[in-house]
Amino acid sequence: MTDQVTTFRQFLAPMTAKTYFTEYFGRQYIHMEGAAERFRDTFTWQDLNNLLRMTTIWSSKSLELAANGRPFKAEEYCYEGVSRDNEKVMRPDFDRVKQHLRDGASLTLNFAGRLTPGLRSLSQTFESVFCAPVNITIFCSWDKVQAYPAHFDTTNVFVFQIDGEKTWHIHEGRRLNAAQAPGQTTGDFSHEYHEQAKGKLLKELVMKPGDILYLPHGQYHDAIASTTASLHISLAVRNYTGYDFVNLLASHLPKDPLFREHLPPIDHIMGHDGYRKRISGRLDQILGDPKIAEELRGFLHGKAFEGIADFDLPSRGEARFYRVRWMSHGVEQTPSGKVLRGPGGGLEIPAGDEDMVAWALERDYFSNVLFAQVFSERPADQIAGMLAAWQKIGLIEAM
Repeated sequence: MTDQVTTFRQFLAPMTAKTYFTEYFGRQYIHMEGAAERFRDTFTWQDLNNLLRMTTIWSSKSLELAANGRPFKAEEYCYEGVSRDNEKVMRPDFDRVKQHLRDGASLTLNFAGRLTPGLRSLSQTFESVFCAPVNITIFCSWDKVQAYPAHFDTTNVFVFQIDGEKTWHIHEGRRLNAAQAPGQTTGDFSHEYHEQAKGKLLKELVMKPGDILYLPHGQYHDAIASTTASLHISLAVRNYTGYDFVNLLASHLPKDPLFREHLPPIDHIMGHDGYRKRISGRLDQILGDPKIAEELRGFLHGKAFEGIADFDLPSRGEARFYRVRWMSHGVEQTPSGKVLRGPGGGLEIPAGDEDMVAWALERDYFSNVLFAQVFSERPADQIAGMLAAWQKIGLIEAM
């Protein structure tokens, strides 16, 4: 059982989380410099080499090559094979991959957020804080060859520079409310469109090992390695939108007889107007139902944490992760003692339990198995009771 490697607040330091969320999140980019060894427990070149040796997990969709602003076609570096599910897939020919890398191509590994302990911890840290699914992509490039031209992302992006240096160009242009929706991703627009939409250069900066760059969704940018070899990871936070909510709502509408009713004939103009008003009224009723709000939160919770699971085999007990809702909680000193406050009420902290509270509040998430191991001198029923009490006041939430 491993502990969280680095907390969100440690990544931001010396900036506070409050400053980030009030001044930068979804608003403007920020470049945060850090010590060169900052990510040594998160990811390394050796981790990358070990991943590439796991040859059977990669396909043309998860391993990509690009050079001079052009992504390679699968046929240029792959062959037709079978996946681990015994389905036809384009699999990388690693001899050709290495040759393209020697010729200056950049390497991109997608969907890497659960492949090493460090990346898994990073994923779960950001999922617990943002309550949204994240995707981690690994990039390595060489010799000032640009992989991708200026573009925007539909996600909020955090870039972690692992090794080498990379020059980033942040442009003034920004796609309004960029979102993952049909016809709205960066690939749905032409190169000419992006060249015009990116606008003037806002900032050129050099990312060095230990640096973090935050880019709000829709912000135009491009990057190029400025040293012999550059390695960085990109963490994308996928926040859901009103479009996703409407799709969720639409999946339930066939249960309502009104939405199964045939539309009025094409020439029945008055009928169209009347039907539209009936639909509008019924939608108002549906949206006013408190169960819809509960279902929306359930949908968001499920999507945010669907990639999180904990095991403690050979024990088959209930191993579970909890996110710590530290942004809206804290310890208050009262005349009668210390009280842990949350939206669900207050909880007096018994003498001797302060260290358990402090341990939890230092984290973004933790496992009940690890919690029990750290405080192994406490009886199991006391541990379970404390976790239940913390959930009741809203300090923690099962992921």
